[in-house]
Amino acid sequence: MKARAIWHVVAIGIGLVMAWPVNSALAQDTQGIAAVVNDEVVSAYDLEQRVALLVSSTGVDAAGEAGKRLREQVLRTLIDEKLQIQEATKLEVVADPKDVDETLNSIAEQNNMNAGQFRETLAKGGVDIEALMMQIRAEIAWSDLVHKKFMARIVPGDEQIDEVLARMQANAGRPEYLLAEMFLGVESPDDDEEVHRGALRLVEQLKQGAPFNAVARQFSQAATAATGGDLGWVTEGQLSTELDKALTTITPGQFSEPLRAGGGYYILLLRDKRSASAGGLSGIDVEIKQVMFPFMDEQQGGKLVFVPNPTPDDRSVAAAIARAQSALPPNINCENFTENVNKIGNGVLGDGNKMMLADVPHLFRETAGKIEIGVLSPPVLSPQGAHRLIVCKREEYKSKLPARDVVEARLNQEALALRARRYLRDLRRDAVVEFR
Repeated sequence: MKARAIWHVVAIGIGLVMAWPVNSALAQDTQGIAAVVNDEVVSAYDLEQRVALLVSSTGVDAAGEAGKRLREQVLRTLIDEKLQIQEATKLEVVADPKDVDETLNSIAEQNNMNAGQFRETLAKGGVDIEALMMQIRAEIAWSDLVHKKFMARIVPGDEQIDEVLARMQANAGRPEYLLAEMFLGVESPDDDEEVHRGALRLVEQLKQGAPFNAVARQFSQAATAATGGDLGWVTEGQLSTELDKALTTITPGQFSEPLRAGGGYYILLLRDKRSASAGGLSGIDVEIKQVMFPFMDEQQGGKLVFVPNPTPDDRSVAAAIARAQSALPPNINCENFTENVNKIGNGVLGDGNKMMLADVPHLFRETAGKIEIGVLSPPVLSPQGAHRLIVCKREEYKSKLPARDVVEARLNQEALALRARRYLRDLRRDAVVEFR
């Protein structure tokens, strides 16, 4: 099976899916037709289910005018998926059921659940598992089709690979940026204003606390969408002038306003910044375990809530902090951490992961870099809950320049992404789409 990442909310590299209750605004008429794409229907039910899936994964606002604009964006995504599936079917490319099941199981595992528990969690958020399955099938079929159609034509030459490696070596000492991206393409000048408005709406959702990676998976048209927009480390001068300039105006943990560059609009998240060192990149390698105590509204039966800017003044936040401080024994350590977390009960997620300190999400990085090895941290707040971390290892790390096959794979990915965008653009241009 090809490695694919479709949808998961990440905290400290650990997948979380929280069953955010779906806003009552989703309880609209789902019996009608939202759009007709080349004589095939996108139902209102399909639209509402995909909105529910998005709300479950990001906590975005689906009510009122914001909900109306969100549905417009989701509907465009569903139309694109319909076009992709139609083209794949025409060329006899069908998502392998085994790949679909393995992808679903992988997503469940990333969220510390088995497939059955994962289905139940989505159901609590008002999401039929078929909404996610449809998205997975479209993702796999389109990926397989693009590979089948274009991969044989994309062969980076030795000169290209040498150029990339030489540039990385030459850029030693210059600033490097750990980035995530969203990209919305502009197909014609007439579309520019509409795409810009869509990008502004996504920025607004991010400002309200929606996780960048989850929004990128749903709306970005870049090749990095499947991995939540992750671009990895990028050297100053590697991006376009417009994007490079924007990086000097934001600090780690911040995202940019929509930036017009390279055929569309970008939104960049600056996760971290460093200087490259000659002969390789150095940093701190950490092994972290964490547990989260979710925010809940006890007056509504313990319903999970999303708090974009949590403070102890909020009742649900204060309750989560109190539970985080009292639920774990004073003798907890790296060896008995998982055992103790498992005793706490439902709604609390714990796991461990090895990663570079620079890759730890901004909310938790300072704590992960400072707390004593093997000692539980004070509560750290995210929009989902109160987290407690324990660092089991922290050591210096020095990497080498990437292997040639790694550079070649990156060049292949970029070339395929460009071909895929052009392919989908042509399908849109030739399609007959009727909105209802």
